[in-house]
Amino acid sequence: MNIRRAFSRTARPAWRVVLFALALSPLSALAQDGSVLTYHGDNSRSGQYVVPALSWDKARSVQLDRTFNARVAGSMYAQPLYWRPPGANAGMLFVGTEDDVVQALDATTGKELWRRVVGRPVRRSSLPCGNIDPLGITGTPVIDPATQAIYFDAAVERGNGPRHEVFALSTKDGSVLPGWPIDVADLLQKAGRHFDPSVHNQRAALTLLDDTVYVAFSGHFGDCGNYHGWVVGLSLREPGKHVSFETRGRGGGIWAPGGLSVSEHDIYFATGNTLGARPGATVKPYFTLDPTCAAETTRGTILRHRTGKHSMPPMRISGAAIRLLSTYPERAGTAL
Repeated sequence: MNIRRAFSRTARPAWRVVLFALALSPLSALAQDGSVLTYHGDNSRSGQYVVPALSWDKARSVQLDRTFNARVAGSMYAQPLYWRPPGANAGMLFVGTEDDVVQALDATTGKELWRRVVGRPVRRSSLPCGNIDPLGITGTPVIDPATQAIYFDAAVERGNGPRHEVFALSTKDGSVLPGWPIDVADLLQKAGRHFDPSVHNQRAALTLLDDTVYVAFSGHFGDCGNYHGWVVGLSLREPGKHVSFETRGRGGGIWAPGGLSVSEHDIYFATGNTLGARPGATVKPYFTLDPTCAAETTRGTILRHRTGKHSMPPMRISGAAIRLLSTYPERAGTAL
């Protein structure tokens, strides 16, 4: 499938802009080595891409690069990533699709360098609800230059039904690294915790911090089943070693494409669609985690919302917790 036709109707509008930017020949030279290894370029999810040589005058002459011709297998919800390995003459684009396919493309020509099919995607008929069919790789992967690997979650259909598996592929040839993939439900079951892969979806971008890859989960469109917001952290060196966090109330998924944000080694995220909150109960739409133990911490600002006689109606939040920096000295700092 041609890359310009690879997107579902819900994902297509925003990605037209992204692909236009990726395929502009003047910008390719101007961008130099500016690798984009995670969603929006950094763990604060700033989305700030600086091209020093680009000016308003040069922008007027930008044209679509007709020599860039990429074809991808399946619909794309995840952001493509760009990496130029040290010493390489050309950069590489990495795309993951809902057909459970990961492809590496030449960033200049669009030529496929390698392709890896990681499993059979999950059909909508196998799930209790949802609006993505088939369901495969939805959350944006993350690249670790140190291990030269790309990490991502894939919904796959196995003999025992839908599963969520976290993969690590070599950026060189797409081979699966030793110790991967990790079946999330099996991993948590060994720790005495229950995770139903059929009612959870992995929309959020993965986050890499201190040799640990963090994967966040929500539910499906339709809020079916007993799903929760989950954050699961997997060690890059020992994939079976993990930390995890689960929201207490039903629902409360981590829905935002940006997923988790990092500030001063704390992880921030927003939840949405917490269901069945009782009067007087505390619902935290924003959380901060200490990554050393993945437990809720009092550090940083946690906004609390209480349901009850004198409170506002329950909030449904699906945005990412992002880091905001003020240009005014008296307002400088980090906030949610």
